[in-house]
Amino acid sequence: MRQGRRARRRLATLLAAAAMGVAAMDARDAGRRDPVDGCVASPGCPGGEVMQDRRSVVVDEVVGPVASPAVVAGGLVFVSAMTAAGPDGRISGDVTAQTTRVFERLARVLAAAGSSLGQTLTIHVYLKHATDFAAMNDAYRQAVGDSPPTRTTVVADLGPDALVAMSAVAVPDGAPREVL
Repeated sequence: MRQGRRARRRLATLLAAAAMGVAAMDARDAGRRDPVDGCVASPGCPGGEVMQDRRSVVVDEVVGPVASPAVVAGGLVFVSAMTAAGPDGRISGDVTAQTTRVFERLARVLAAAGSSLGQTLTIHVYLKHATDFAAMNDAYRQAVGDSPPTRTTVVADLGPDALVAMSAVAVPDGAPREVL
């Protein structure tokens, strides 16, 4: 039980740090971290030494002109919003088919980043039409199983033919993930 509380506190710290755009901080760094550049004050840190390694994840099929498909930083995997676009860039099918395809793409990107759908902490769903929620939700439930991540669903003006898009945040495989 004690380890579970510790893991939850660490996860809360990771998520808070990720929201601020900095690496996770431990108790020793909490009072010394510059909120602007994420630097931990130290003699060798005049301009700021960022406390995280950041790497972009590239997946052949999932390439965007502006954003990386995913970035691993601060012990978390951040996956850019993606649609059901195929390798040719085309999107087809109803919202159920598109939701299934988006999850296939998310799984591929997460695997390339050393994670999986089962390690997802949160998913943001963007629907073109609010009336598609029930159909999307049925496909979503099949994809996430019995231990779903948190989810936010909003209606958004998606590009042509896109009925759904999703972004995600996950922990690497092997890292603790507990649904409360």
